[in-house]
Amino acid sequence: MNQFIRTKNYILEYIKIELKTLKEYKTNMFMGFVTSISYFFSQIVVLLIIYNSFNDLVNWSFYEYFSFFLFSNAFGSLAGIFYYKRALKGDLLTGIFNNHLIRPIHVFVMYKMSSSIFFILFEFLIEFISLIIFLIYYSNLINVLNLLLLIPFILLGVLLEIMSGSILDSLAFFIKSNNFAIDLHSNIKQVYYRYPSIMFKGLVYKFSFFIAVTYVAVFSTLFLFNRISYLLFFKIILLLILLNIIFAFILYLLWFFGLKKYEAYG
Repeated sequence: MNQFIRTKNYILEYIKIELKTLKEYKTNMFMGFVTSISYFFSQIVVLLIIYNSFNDLVNWSFYEYFSFFLFSNAFGSLAGIFYYKRALKGDLLTGIFNNHLIRPIHVFVMYKMSSSIFFILFEFLIEFISLIIFLIYYSNLINVLNLLLLIPFILLGVLLEIMSGSILDSLAFFIKSNNFAIDLHSNIKQVYYRYPSIMFKGLVYKFSFFIAVTYVAVFSTLFLFNRISYLLFFKIILLLILLNIIFAFILYLLWFFGLKKYEAYG
């Protein structure tokens, strides 16, 4: 229990310091918002092009496609705060990783917090606010119960996204270069972030069930606008929980044996 409290306090204090740092550098904060807003609107242009080109394959209305876009971007950014940097390879090679071994907090937590990119918070806030406005505007089409059920569902999807990125980053314990796996995962993921997985068939569609955006954006949109039943939704939740457990176990094994390997040869 004491370890849990120490870990919780450390995470909260670290986030508090990072937010204060962002606030102190007002020019950087302003540029962060400007850059994030510009990027957001450029993504909307891409969205319009994709919707006009491929909507026949999905058979969604524009507001459903826009919902997919907002869910995928907002919660992709939230997950990205904790895994975009993926600095384990560099930390191991430079010895910076040793700094995490001498603290009372678990080394994994220390590493994840130190490699977080809170600057992405600007992107998340803009996208999340846009999502809230969207939900209010289309509130007449949305079932409140469905929206409430989506909250834990989306958080599980975000957790899956963080763990999938962390697993690939953790391969640095065992191979000299994990860039190939990371780049391949990023490229594949970008396809599912731009094109709803239900437009695909066969293996490409089945593989999408291992990509978090399928849950966070595709199934969230389908459930939000009553395109799938409660029974199917709860089956998908069970699948998502199972995937989180499997991914967490894989991540645990990678760090358990990775730390043993590093402490033996580091």
